[in-house]
Amino acid sequence: MKRWKLALSVAVLLVITIGALVLRERLTPLAQGVAVSSPSQSAAPSTTGSSSVGPSAVPSIPGVLQPEGKPEFAATFTGSRLDSSIFDTCYPWVTGSGCTNFGNAFETEWYLPSQVQVRDGLLHLVAQGEPTEGTTKTGAPAQYACRSGMVTTYPGFSFEYGYVQVVASIPGSPGLFPAIWLAPSDLKWPPEMDMVESWGDGVEAASFFHPVPSGYVKGAITPATLALGWHVFGLSWTPSQLTFLMDGKPTLIINSDIPQQPMYLIANLADYLPVDGSNQCSGTMLIKSIDVWKA
Repeated sequence: MKRWKLALSVAVLLVITIGALVLRERLTPLAQGVAVSSPSQSAAPSTTGSSSVGPSAVPSIPGVLQPEGKPEFAATFTGSRLDSSIFDTCYPWVTGSGCTNFGNAFETEWYLPSQVQVRDGLLHLVAQGEPTEGTTKTGAPAQYACRSGMVTTYPGFSFEYGYVQVVASIPGSPGLFPAIWLAPSDLKWPPEMDMVESWGDGVEAASFFHPVPSGYVKGAITPATLALGWHVFGLSWTPSQLTFLMDGKPTLIINSDIPQQPMYLIANLADYLPVDGSNQCSGTMLIKSIDVWKA
């Protein structure tokens, strides 16, 4: 979602100056890249359906990597505990038992390790509408209306160039803001590469690329409900091209300002300010596997 996601004061100022509806669009679109909407389907995938979805074939698109052999990084979620040598449950610049994205003034969740659960062969990021004690950006006590979960690979894995594939189920509850994205390992934002962001009420779903603080490139998934449920989200990253994919179909192709630095992966289930009173803070983002083939 994306991401403005880093706690930069410039992002905060931009967000505060516009209303909640405009906030969804964020910043200023850049006139570069090629956005490709997903083809229409007869019905949106179920958010509670089977996780049997497997890897998608990578299409023969010029500039797109074809993953071969054993991935450099492969994460599945067997057992009952998250591997803390690879994953963390808060942003890497945060210390303590919880966090939120202070760079997005419209997010209302407080992330807690307890909302990150491993069971039934899946990673569960669980959002619940319960009053939760957290802090402000300056460390003062604050109460949040929503508690939720996130993971990052910052402690265990980052990479530069390659093919990323995440098999995940995107929830569709009103108010939820799930995202799967890459952020710079030097913790200096931008760039940011958002494989998918979805506003759970079906208003919008897209891939985003943030090369500079003041703009982004967007590849819409239309209708937005197509992003819900189980899908295979992919990203091909070479020195000359970014190709974002969903189920083997491109959603966004970028050929300029390509990041040339190590990045790490984040998956989070955010909650945004109510629009027309519609906000439930109730739902779960599921992840079956994460694989990365280095270029």
